Amino acid sequence: MAYFHKSVAQKNGQVIICNDVTSKKIEEKLKLPDRPTSKVVCAIGVDLETSSSNPLECEIIEIAIREFFFDPETKKIIGVRRSYQSYQEPSQPIDPIITEITGIRNGDVKGQSIDWDQVNDLFNKASVIVAHNASFERTILERQEDFIKRKKIWACSLNMISWPRDFGSKSLENLLLRHGVGFAAHRALIDTDVMIYLLSLDTYFKEMVENAKKEEIMILAYNTDPGAFDTLRDELGYRWYNDKKSKEKYLHKTVSKDELELEKRKLKEIAYQKRSSRNARYIPVDMFNKSKHQSEYSKTKVKK
Repeated sequence: MAYFHKSVAQKNGQVIICNDVTSKKIEEKLKLPDRPTSKVVCAIGVDLETSSSNPLECEIIEIAIREFFFDPETKKIIGVRRSYQSYQEPSQPIDPIITEITGIRNGDVKGQSIDWDQVNDLFNKASVIVAHNASFERTILERQEDFIKRKKIWACSLNMISWPRDFGSKSLENLLLRHGVGFAAHRALIDTDVMIYLLSLDTYFKEMVENAKKEEIMILAYNTDPGAFDTLRDELGYRWYNDKKSKEKYLHKTVSKDELELEKRKLKEIAYQKRSSRNARYIPVDMFNKSKHQSEYSKTKVKK
């Protein structure tokens, strides 16, 4: 990694020599050939900095999009090209905590606004949209009046890759550190670029895209038997959803179609011995409907 300068970081008490990375260095490292040797597919990486961590209520204060290309057969990233970055002035002053996290101040966003024509143009040309926590970015963008919703594959580098457990945190900072790269996080364009760089290593991008395309079933387990909660959460990997506004409460898990019948039997044995298994709902999730906010799946009408 000759393009990166060496620096020192500490992980679990051990000193690690890593390399500092910037967007300019990534552009040099992943420069798109003038004439790619194979047919390439366009994708984009996207990152948002926002006024809070609630995707249903927050405002965008910064957006960054990076266009990149990959080989459709090998799923190998070929290179990056144009980018778009913009601040957006929110309706209220930026919380000092957000400034501490992102470094973005009220003066940076004063009078600034997103050019949604540029954003929509980049999204229109891409076949795959990638974000490190894709449900967060997708939920926020699809709330925006000027953002055009479209049928696209949303891929998540956080949840659609089997990162080794001994890596610990799946934050971009830690994942890059585990690969010998250090960077200053929480600015939209550098976060986007380091994500693409990370995906260019090993077969991470291939794994993520293949998982994004798989048809899956989301199980919503309502009104489970008393005492079943801990087993479903701790042993079977279900997650708790509790929406105070809609009063929706349930445990949920996503499985492949091949795993569904076995999962139904486990649910009946563990969660529905006393209560009817008809309390569970099974939501088909195709490649265009992944990485949405959990409330969207709650609204889906299917037979129990």
